[in-house]
Amino acid sequence: MRESDAVPDDVIVKDSNGARLLEGDSVQLIKDLKVRGSSPSSAAP
Repeated sequence: MRESDAVPDDVIVKDSNGARLLEGDSVQLIKDLKVRGSSPSSAAP
């Protein structure tokens, strides 16, 4: 890892469940997919 990629010590990174992520933890990134057959007008305002 390059020095410019390092996160400052005062930054706390958490996952979607609120668990703190530490150096060396692995994560998976996902992409939201459009649901087939859904109507854009049915989305909540």
